[in-house]
Amino acid sequence: MLFKNDVFKNDDGSLHRLLHADAGTNAAWVISLSDPLAWPTQHPYSDLAEFEPAPLEQITAPGTITRLASQATPGQQKRARSAMDRIAPLVSQTPDIFIRKSRARLVEARAQEISCSEKTLFTHLREYWQGGQTLEALLGRYDASGRSEKDVTAGRGCRPKYSSRDIYQLQEADIEHFKAAAEEDYLKDDRRTIAAAYRNLLSQHYTSHDGNGRAWILPEGKRPTLKQFEHFLRKKYNIEVRLRSRKGDKEFEREHRAKLGTVAQACHGVGHIYEIDATIADLWLVARDDPNKIIGKATLYLVIDRRTFLIVGFYLGLENPSWMGAMQAILSISSDKAALCRKYGVAYDPKDWPADGIFPEAFAADRGEMLCNASNQVSDDLQTTVINLPALRPDQKPLVECGFKLTHEQIKEVAPGYDPPSNATRRRGKHYEKDACLTIDDMTKIILEAIIAHNRMPMKRYERTIDELHADIEPSPVSLWNFGVRTRAGLLTRYTPERVRFALLPRDKSVVTEMGLFYKGCYYTCPEAVKKGWFVKARKGRFTLDISYDPRLVDAIYVHDAGDKTQFYVATLTARSEKFQGMSSGEVAYYEWLARKALPDIGQARLQVSHEYRESTAPTVADAKARLKSVKKVSRSARKADTREVRLEERKAERQQSAVPLPRQDSGQAGNACPGQVISLVSKTPVEPPSPTETPQGELTLADKLKLAKQRMLNG
Repeated sequence: MLFKNDVFKNDDGSLHRLLHADAGTNAAWVISLSDPLAWPTQHPYSDLAEFEPAPLEQITAPGTITRLASQATPGQQKRARSAMDRIAPLVSQTPDIFIRKSRARLVEARAQEISCSEKTLFTHLREYWQGGQTLEALLGRYDASGRSEKDVTAGRGCRPKYSSRDIYQLQEADIEHFKAAAEEDYLKDDRRTIAAAYRNLLSQHYTSHDGNGRAWILPEGKRPTLKQFEHFLRKKYNIEVRLRSRKGDKEFEREHRAKLGTVAQACHGVGHIYEIDATIADLWLVARDDPNKIIGKATLYLVIDRRTFLIVGFYLGLENPSWMGAMQAILSISSDKAALCRKYGVAYDPKDWPADGIFPEAFAADRGEMLCNASNQVSDDLQTTVINLPALRPDQKPLVECGFKLTHEQIKEVAPGYDPPSNATRRRGKHYEKDACLTIDDMTKIILEAIIAHNRMPMKRYERTIDELHADIEPSPVSLWNFGVRTRAGLLTRYTPERVRFALLPRDKSVVTEMGLFYKGCYYTCPEAVKKGWFVKARKGRFTLDISYDPRLVDAIYVHDAGDKTQFYVATLTARSEKFQGMSSGEVAYYEWLARKALPDIGQARLQVSHEYRESTAPTVADAKARLKSVKKVSRSARKADTREVRLEERKAERQQSAVPLPRQDSGQAGNACPGQVISLVSKTPVEPPSPTETPQGELTLADKLKLAKQRMLNG
């Protein structure tokens, strides 16, 4: 059975809507939904009794309403109310309004009454009946207005003021050309402008050739205009698509994305995530010993708590951004702040360093120095995670990036030699290095003061939590940390400087030899190694031990205890390697390279000297062999029989030959030797042995015995 406004499908498949029915007169009025110009028609109500309402998914006629008036735009609602006011007196006059003749008379009278066009009233009546006789039927089909992306301009366009050319009407082929020019040319290259892509489009698809084969761009009216191409481009590809395609996803996320939250919202609280990064400080420095010598700019590392903006660690030095610099910045978290301030003459207050020695659950860092095997030790030994952020995404660690800017803002007003980054690209930039006078120690003191000032300073736009607002917490990093650490104290870990240093230093294996612990060209020793007999054991077979080392200085290494990996022994250079004291591992490697470089020349020289030695001794050996052959041969035992006596004779002859003659003098002087006389150095006067009574015990002393033996040897 059908009720008012039900839609049913006729025998021919067309859809109709039941507008009004009177069972007493057996009259029913219906309107076709398949015909956009249909009017109500009368049918016997009994003929419609067999029809059933059509399913909603089959109702796709122009009169279908899929939205409520409350969900429409203000413009649609205004249009619907206005139309309803016009036709309300008409639709209430049933069934006269359904009959053609009476309908024309009623509409004409109503049009004159409200000064409205009859056509407008007819349009509203048809919308009202086909749409279900509700206010929603008069909202207007604005969703069906306009044309799809494949539709052409169909005669639209504004005729130019100062030209009589025709308006170019876009065709399907033009849309395809526009799409190819946009996706293959404009969207692929950030340097390509819309005008350049348009010119390239014309060169490819809108040219003609003359009889000489020369290409000519088609005149206006026979080709698309720049405005048409630009309209298609901006309508088809929204701003995000264009920026992502031309700039890349990383630059879009960094520079153009919507910012609907903050990184602090992802933190569990204080000490959850520390951001760490490095930059080159914009300040020229001079040498400590000679202020006239400029040493360049220093590297600045900062470690900042993401939740409270508290600077918990830093490093300022001449190391390049690397693991060495990051290691020292992490080590500064647990370093002695009192000793640090005392060293640089800064007033120390423990309240300025509330996070002293406290390590986070995670470090957020670039894919640079923290993306190395050495950084794994941070996770293993300090129970923290290293988060390596994507490349070219500084927006994911904004606090430390802004920390550099804020630090530079503080120091540029007081530090001579400050060189702003904009000066590098400025034409005829200023030479700020002329003002340089600060040493690395001076700058460290300034940075320390800047960090303390930053941690104390309240922040204007910091988003405090409800608890912080209730407690009236000052929005300064120190106050926020002190308030937040109360609920996070049981989740945070504190480490000593020694433990942190041992955990951060690079690790390797050292070879135990009989000459000491050998590592990268240096030999080391320690009392524990001597006590345990490692070097004695190494003479039977060498073995290796785990060590930690500081590549900046080779004076000592840290030997791991095999039983307890957290314990270590300090090994220092042996006497063999003391020449490398005070050097870095790179310098030692350089000198070792120089030594190895000379080995081929040394080997060649050794071979040459050995060859010359054999050449020079060969005649002597040959003569000796010849003399032996010339004498009568005797047995081996006979040759050795008189060795002692012959040796004494040979020694006597040797002494006579090696005696030193006195210098030649005049013969008239008494007491002088004759010319050519040889004076023997051997005394002919025998030495009397000491009497036994010369010693208390009646025996010769050891010295006397030695003298007596020597005299006897000289006398033969």
